[in-house]
Amino acid sequence: MMPPRTIVALDLSAPIGSAAWLERGEIVAEVEWSQPPRDNRAAFDHLRALLFSDGRHPDRVDLWAVGRGPGSYSGLRIALAAIRMFAAPLARPTVGVDSGLAIADELLMRLPVDAAVVAGDARRGLAWYGRVRRTDAGDAELCGTWSLCPIGELDSKVPPAGCGASAEWSRLALAAGLSAVDGRWWPEDLVPRARHLARRAEMLGRDGGPLPPANPIYLQPPVAGVADARSGAPEA
Repeated sequence: MMPPRTIVALDLSAPIGSAAWLERGEIVAEVEWSQPPRDNRAAFDHLRALLFSDGRHPDRVDLWAVGRGPGSYSGLRIALAAIRMFAAPLARPTVGVDSGLAIADELLMRLPVDAAVVAGDARRGLAWYGRVRRTDAGDAELCGTWSLCPIGELDSKVPPAGCGASAEWSRLALAAGLSAVDGRWWPEDLVPRARHLARRAEMLGRDGGPLPPANPIYLQPPVAGVADARSGAPEA
């Protein structure tokens, strides 16, 4: 494919949803909104407003990017469905971008650290996490894979002289007994902003290689499926 001139990115993996329109290397419009748990209806209103305002239109979009997690199970599914819906009429390509790397990009913009960990509450006594490093270009690169650990072990995953960050810091700090006093954790929510996804999608498009599929990162099955399996009912 030709390098994309116009990219729209959407992320619903965190309590704050976001969408961004990138054109010729510049973010020309973006929006963020609060998402109540299990209620992503506002996402479609904000996305439509972004796509149909100030002369913009979905037909002008060359590449659709979606945050693929880790994060909210329902949010990831809805974001993927929305991106596919808008990309389908003109058969535009879609690309999945790790939401966790967007969090890391935001952290590395704020702190002069070369290593960090991005994490979240995976429920059921577990946390998800990924270690990242700063590249020569200044952005974040995942070291290894996104993984799960007992939530009580999460603090040990922060690298020496590094920092940890989460899109749900308050919840995670309470569940894992974390403290930001010593500077090991960023002391507020750092959400995966769609502007970072759009810029990463642009770099992927310029490289000319295969685009990562727009498939969510699921580190464990949904709660409903586990409950059904335990009761003997088939999984959804």
